[in-house]
Amino acid sequence: MRIKNISTIFILCCLAQRGACQFFEIDRSDWKLFSPEIRLNTPGFQFRSRPTHFGINSNSSRSDIMLGKKINRSILFIYGKYAFDFDDSKQKIHLGARFDLNRKIWSGRSFLNLQIRMFKGLNSISPNQLYLVQYFDYNLYKKLEIGFLGYTQINLNKNAWSYFGPLVKYDFSKKFNTFIHLGNDVLNSENWFLLIRHNFLFNANYKDES
Repeated sequence: MRIKNISTIFILCCLAQRGACQFFEIDRSDWKLFSPEIRLNTPGFQFRSRPTHFGINSNSSRSDIMLGKKINRSILFIYGKYAFDFDDSKQKIHLGARFDLNRKIWSGRSFLNLQIRMFKGLNSISPNQLYLVQYFDYNLYKKLEIGFLGYTQINLNKNAWSYFGPLVKYDFSKKFNTFIHLGNDVLNSENWFLLIRHNFLFNANYKDES
């Protein structure tokens, strides 16, 4: 796919995200995450970077970096993340591990990804964290897939949240795809979570959707 085409899709996805926020009347207190991800796959390892993981109408930004070792159909990552708040200049730094269990089911038309992530806070304002993630998609038609995403975070010094909801994913090419997810917090039904992720894959040699 040409860079010009990817840039056009990228801009349209950004505009669609802003429109979706207005359509669902999601206010400033709720999450509207924009999260491009770059992946580099090799036969034994995988590198991932999320250089600009931020919320629309948010005054903070986060960057993630992961290095994973493939173990059969699973991956064990070393995971680091850095967050910066532009209002008070506070910096949150975490280092941890992520384990992915990947399975194709229903004659290869569906993909299941289960994750557990554990983080150690590296400064006084960074709490230890535990994440549980469930991802499922079904190939509905050619490059179009539908499914659900569950996303739970537990902080030691804060209330937990747990978002579940549908997703739609489209493979523009073997090296670029986008999925959109709208989740509702099962612990507080007034909270909503809108996520649009753009995945850029290099040397991708297997299907992996986390």
